Amino acid sequence: MYVTTYSKAGKPGTVPTWLWPHEGHVYFTTRRDSLKARRIRNDGRVAVHVGRKDGPAFEGHAEWVDGRADLEAALHALPIFPLPQVVLFPHTILPLHIFEPRYRAMLKDCLGTYGAMAMARLTGPSNEGDLPPIASIAGAGVIVEHEPLQDGRANILLHGRARVRLEELPFVPPYRRARATLLVETHDAVTHSDKAALLACAEAFAAEIRQSSPEFSFRIPANLEPGVLSDYCAHHLLVDAALRQRLLEELSPAERVRIVTKELAAQHSAMLRESGALLH
Repeated sequence: MYVTTYSKAGKPGTVPTWLWPHEGHVYFTTRRDSLKARRIRNDGRVAVHVGRKDGPAFEGHAEWVDGRADLEAALHALPIFPLPQVVLFPHTILPLHIFEPRYRAMLKDCLGTYGAMAMARLTGPSNEGDLPPIASIAGAGVIVEHEPLQDGRANILLHGRARVRLEELPFVPPYRRARATLLVETHDAVTHSDKAALLACAEAFAAEIRQSSPEFSFRIPANLEPGVLSDYCAHHLLVDAALRQRLLEELSPAERVRIVTKELAAQHSAMLRESGALLH
């Protein structure tokens, strides 16, 4: 999809954007200080184009829905959803199936309050009845879609909003909570060549997957900031959960870009060796 916003003088600007429908509305995210956000605050007039910049379009009015405020309001006692192989990065969408009674209760509480939770990676088994340990750095997100099922289970989409440090609170059944602190990235520069190398490695690895799985769908949105790009590629393409956790904990965008590029190249080489396509 492409979204067109308008300046005060009526000049249009069109950019590719990921959108998702929810309860009769269409949502998209953008940085608070982006030109698109400023234009929406000034006027709100938008047009959405399907497929391409000059594709079929419909016009509408956009309003700023600040999910980050909901997240910040929840940080004093953020519900924790611990899983062993799942890492939530900012600016990514994570589908989840909620079926255990304790997490059904957690989801009900989330939907009734701030709509926010933390995805924390389990780092080991429980010990003598204690709760299993979790990583102290987690991804925090806001529920953007909720599909209740007839038997009490539910499907949700969780939109990653931030990296957080968790200080777990005393356990109050049935689910865990933590006091969370937002983490801020460093501002080190990423060179054009480093970003180009990451894009090339990601596209090459995705193309290799499509050789055996033509249904695999992966497209990198245009104009992503390097740190967001590295998170996006890690979320969609990196296999090792421990490595994804390491990248979640890394606050340097430049270092994340280098790590993801290196690991994607290694995964690609491993696939070629397995398929016999790598010459010796």
